[in-house]
Amino acid sequence: MPQNEKILSRFILFFVFPVLFVYAAIFCNQRIYGDAAAYLFTVINTEAFNINHMRPSAVFVEWIPLVLLKLHAPMQYVLYGFSLGECFYYFIWYLVFTRLLKAPGYGIAMVLVYLFGLRWNYFNPVTELVLAFPFAFLLAWFWQQPPGKVVWWYVNSLALSVFLCFSHPLYVIIIPLLFTFLFLNQLVTKQNIVFGVCFLVLGIAKYSLLNNYEKYAVADGIQTLNIAHAFSHLFSVATIIDLVKACAGILFLEIIFLTYLYKTKQYKRFGLLSFFILIYFSYIWVKYDTQYPNTYEPIERYFFIIPLIIGVLISPYINLLSKTQRNIVIVLTVWHIFYIGVYGHFVKQRYVAFDYALQNSMQFKENKILYRNENYYYTQDKYTGHDWTMCFESLLLTATQSPQHARQVYIKEILPDTFYRNLGENDFLLSYQFSLANVSRLNKHYMQLQPSAWRMANSDSVQTGLDSIITKIGIAINPPKTLRVDEYHPIDIKLTNPTSMPLFSGTRKQYRGICYLWKNNLTGHIEKGKHDTRLMCDLYTRIQQKITLYGPSLPGNYTLILGYTTAGPFTFIPFNNSFQVAVK
Repeated sequence: MPQNEKILSRFILFFVFPVLFVYAAIFCNQRIYGDAAAYLFTVINTEAFNINHMRPSAVFVEWIPLVLLKLHAPMQYVLYGFSLGECFYYFIWYLVFTRLLKAPGYGIAMVLVYLFGLRWNYFNPVTELVLAFPFAFLLAWFWQQPPGKVVWWYVNSLALSVFLCFSHPLYVIIIPLLFTFLFLNQLVTKQNIVFGVCFLVLGIAKYSLLNNYEKYAVADGIQTLNIAHAFSHLFSVATIIDLVKACAGILFLEIIFLTYLYKTKQYKRFGLLSFFILIYFSYIWVKYDTQYPNTYEPIERYFFIIPLIIGVLISPYINLLSKTQRNIVIVLTVWHIFYIGVYGHFVKQRYVAFDYALQNSMQFKENKILYRNENYYYTQDKYTGHDWTMCFESLLLTATQSPQHARQVYIKEILPDTFYRNLGENDFLLSYQFSLANVSRLNKHYMQLQPSAWRMANSDSVQTGLDSIITKIGIAINPPKTLRVDEYHPIDIKLTNPTSMPLFSGTRKQYRGICYLWKNNLTGHIEKGKHDTRLMCDLYTRIQQKITLYGPSLPGNYTLILGYTTAGPFTFIPFNNSFQVAVK
């Protein structure tokens, strides 16, 4: 094996994949949100492969969970199998290219594409565009082998093309681009013309079979393009920094590959690739820039085509990299692995309210819980992400404790009030699009929802005579020992109610929450905290959530006192607690 391929292969085998397997375990729960949760939920309840929109590549992350289901493994093991199975799938492909096909450049480039094209995509392991991309490498590798029997060439080319096109509609763009680039100097041959006609028929057939979801993705936003806004947004400092951090690896590969094409006087290929990258990037950015950076989903999903194209085309040239270029690729690979970990931490923080909602739902005997919008989003200034819109996540994650602990947790305002009035005790939400199913349809071995009314976690009740309850409320926090003046510091708080009387979270207008006071130990001066936190839900037994502390305005030694607050007019009833904090 040549030097570059030997060094990069060892780096990938002994560093990249071990870290990816560790990530797959660490971020297991975070990777089943959204579409991934919907796919896995369907696999669990049908105990069969789930193929949505006729996209067959989904099965590659479903077979390990399916085997575990047949063995009746615990739910948490099924979730691990789902996450680890995706990493195992790419590891197998890496071995296929490097060992079986003796094409290590393709295996190396495939791993680079996977890393350089990921951020949000890593947390949606059922994106069929990404799942199918090793087959694009296989198709390009096949096209660059010595020509064999014509019939065999047609069969392989069309079989791989059909699979790719049905895995994701965007491969209708990718395949002809790869074909044109690879056969640019000999496009007009009998073999190529026949394949071109066959592929054209395939593309038309695929487009005619697109369902409403896929057609909407193609057409949505085309009539509302705002080019001026898109480019002013693109050239902002924050956006440029963010895109460079997320795309550093693929930008480097683009530059060195286009430079190589230009220096070797492959001007047609240079022009074709440059034109495609420019036009495609511009279209996707203009189409989706209004959603960025609140959600990376559409931007990053569709941008994956660019690293895919670059990676496939650069595969045969990996060994031509200079020593410096190879070392830069290694550094950028380490950066992207680190960046996935950093982004994973961001994802965990993004879903912290969701995780608390799942924990807090356990205090209710009912197993279908509605949270009021403003109470669920108490930690955020704006709504981000799509963690609730598929409504399967809560069932999967709560069922990891036991089938009896399964809960469906949902935000009430996502659907109109009229929808909930017609819900039966046997109903649970099958999708956010007003779709219901009977609780008997659930796989009882993993999720045992019982017929019950839907329960509001927030009762919209205002109670009096609170002092007798508040003094008995248990409170557990881990406050900082030291804090700077006006420093922001989020902390977890656990409230326990040993009484038979619930502590209500108040109404929409007159909310109840947690407030705090700073008492200066030297002067006795009391300063109200700058931030009240809504109570996430009614407290019957025990709840947990985050609160936000801000340091007082002057340094000194302080006593931190937390209490129950009511809004309009403001009142403060202290819990039975006090904590010493030094403010610098």
